[in-house]
Amino acid sequence: MELGLTGYAANQPDGRVLVVAQGEREAAEKLLELLEGGDSWPPRPGRVDKVIADWSAPAESFAGFVER
Repeated sequence: MELGLTGYAANQPDGRVLVVAQGEREAAEKLLELLEGGDSWPPRPGRVDKVIADWSAPAESFAGFVER
C-alpha cells in the first residue's frame, strides 16, 4: 500500500505466495526488489527462494491491497 499499488497476496497450498499487484511500473519494480530481499526494510517475515515476475495486462481491477 505504501508503494501505491493495488492487488492482493494469497498463500498457496504448496507454501508459495501469489502476489498480484497493479500500479505504476516503478512502484511494481520496487515491490519486486523488496520481495527479493534487496532492501532491509520492511523485514521479510519468511524466506524467499525465488521471485517470478509476470508483466501482463490486468485481468481485473482492485480498489486496494488485501490479503486473500
